[in-house]
Amino acid sequence: MVTAPDGTIIYVNPAFERLTG
Repeated sequence: MVTAPDGTIIYVNPAFERLTG
């Protein structure tokens, strides 16, 4: 998952999450 600047947690697909950590 990714945290947006405002603190919102955004779910992304597992393959992309693997790149972003």
